[in-house]
Amino acid sequence: MFSKNLEKEIIFLARRTLNLSVRHQRLLLNYKPVNPFLYKCYDVIISLYKGGKLRGRIKCKGFDSLYKVLIYSVVGVSSFDSRFNPVSLEELWEITIKISIFENEKCILSVSE
Repeated sequence: MFSKNLEKEIIFLARRTLNLSVRHQRLLLNYKPVNPFLYKCYDVIISLYKGGKLRGRIKCKGFDSLYKVLIYSVVGVSSFDSRFNPVSLEELWEITIKISIFENEKCILSVSE
């Protein structure tokens, strides 16, 4: 149902956001999605893993375009999940990202690195 290009763009956006947030404490503000799907409004769950173990998880209701929700959610899960310390520069490349996208509480797409 969904193209590999869409999945690649979602992972690219999440990884780019994580890198900017951890390395430079900056938010990805000027991103312009290629795929029109990213302009629609969906709920997301972002999970971070390190060595196969959960490193952070956040669920976010779609309050805006999916790409904006992804950006804010990746920053949130990497910095503000109270169960974990913020993701450090030293562990950045050990982190893998899983993204689940929901419509009406039904998972319509799940992608991971």
